[in-house]
Amino acid sequence: MALDLDHSFLKSKQREIRKEFPEELGLRVHRALSWLGRAEAVTDDDDARFVFLWIAFNAAYAQEDAFNEYATSERAIFTEFFAKLVALDDEQRIYDAIWLKFSGPIRGLMSNKFIFNAFWHHQNGKPGFEDWERRFVSSSRAFAEALTTQDSALVLGKLFERLYVLRNQLVHGGATWNSTANREQVRDGAAILSFLMPVFIERPLVNGRQIYAVWNETTEGENFAERWNEEPARVEAFYKWHSKALADFESLRDLVGLDAIVGSMKDSLGDKLVARTMNRRMDALNEGRKTGALVLGAGVGLTTQKLAASTPVPRNEFFGD
Repeated sequence: MALDLDHSFLKSKQREIRKEFPEELGLRVHRALSWLGRAEAVTDDDDARFVFLWIAFNAAYAQEDAFNEYATSERAIFTEFFAKLVALDDEQRIYDAIWLKFSGPIRGLMSNKFIFNAFWHHQNGKPGFEDWERRFVSSSRAFAEALTTQDSALVLGKLFERLYVLRNQLVHGGATWNSTANREQVRDGAAILSFLMPVFIERPLVNGRQIYAVWNETTEGENFAERWNEEPARVEAFYKWHSKALADFESLRDLVGLDAIVGSMKDSLGDKLVARTMNRRMDALNEGRKTGALVLGAGVGLTTQKLAASTPVPRNEFFGD
């Protein structure tokens, strides 16, 4: 458990200051605490403890209207939630969990293909995921970069992507109870959630409101998000845009075929911009084919860039053969 943070301590604190909370925040904290208490009562069942803790996590981050509709992008919601929590982490409890207490288990979870979403899409025959290994390497590389830069919010985002797959396996019957196949993942996941969930709940309790900070790395003390703290409408507008953007890009990532990709981009970015961009691309490809510079790159597609592993595309003189 995170220092002295447990259900009893947090519940007492909530009773003392809950009148100061906005109604929606107070309700989320109340629900999250109820499931945290249930998880603490489980001492001999990692599967149940993991599921109860995940429900507590859901209660803590979800907006009220999310309970009645399909969330288009859990990743987008996670990203927003973790960015806020890390900004509030004055005592660096989240930082310590990532870099000190659970460094080994987190790295183990991130290197496990069996809780990587694209791997299971490929195993289940879903089109477009034949390159799951490339995606796995790319995800691992992004995680390694986040570790190098000590980006706690990004590390949490990547970690919870994997824990989300584990959650789905348990909740949707994709694993047996107490299975030896996933024991290490469930045990480590439950331990990480047990430590982090009290912190996730305690931060809003301490602050009573969200504080936003996007620091300028070149000018000490300059906060790009300073006006967000004065004008909450700016926060809501930004995160609404951000959620929509992430959902659109995730949808784009899973599409197969240029027509589908272009159609999705037009819906998100508008006909004019996409048409102009695609026309430029087609002009560049046509010019590359005329000059012999056009190649088919593995995992890339048609390009005029020089690649080590590529197949030249022959010129098309339109004379027939």
